[in-house]
Amino acid sequence: MKTFLNNYWKKGISMLCVIMLLVTVSTSSVSATIQQDSTTLSNSEQNVQVLIYEDENEAIYAEVPKSKVDEYKKDLKNSSFLHNEVQKARGNNVSTKEVTTYGSCGGTTTKYFNKNAVIDTLEHMERGTNWSRLLSNPISDPAVAAATKLLTKSNLLSVIATATTWAAGDLMGRQTAYWKDSAIMILKGKIRGVKLTIKPNCTSNYPAVYKKYTRY
Repeated sequence: MKTFLNNYWKKGISMLCVIMLLVTVSTSSVSATIQQDSTTLSNSEQNVQVLIYEDENEAIYAEVPKSKVDEYKKDLKNSSFLHNEVQKARGNNVSTKEVTTYGSCGGTTTKYFNKNAVIDTLEHMERGTNWSRLLSNPISDPAVAAATKLLTKSNLLSVIATATTWAAGDLMGRQTAYWKDSAIMILKGKIRGVKLTIKPNCTSNYPAVYKKYTRY
């Protein structure tokens, strides 16, 4: 009987040791995974938009890693560097050197904010009004006045993002007043719309992306 109890306790102790070892290994693995995830998060750097050119009809931004914003702004003070950046954002080739693709580089993306987008926005703001009919050619001054009053609402950007395919981040690249004025200009026939061109930099992440807003 004594021998049986001794063997029983030995097996119990052995089993307990195995369980403790498994728990230790599992905990170490989880800790390593958490540490690795934290390192990945710290290494992924946020890009910041820097305005490099602006006039009445065109605004160009460059997205630069946050740690390089000051350096990039300093480089922009060099007229030659600034000229080259503007030309690259516009899609003009400023170098005859062979280009090496940086990482995974997609093609240029374009988005349009036109009369249809304005009407979709207005219909989301005031569903009881047939804006498609009111703003059909020729557009009357009272209809434009009514639309202008509606477009002055403070939540304009969120409504545009809901009513159209535009992402909120792309809309926020310009102030609310820009989109309101553009919408009114579209309705009055002064411009056809706003075009956003998103052009990745395939040779570097300095900057990573160019964004160009153009009234056309």
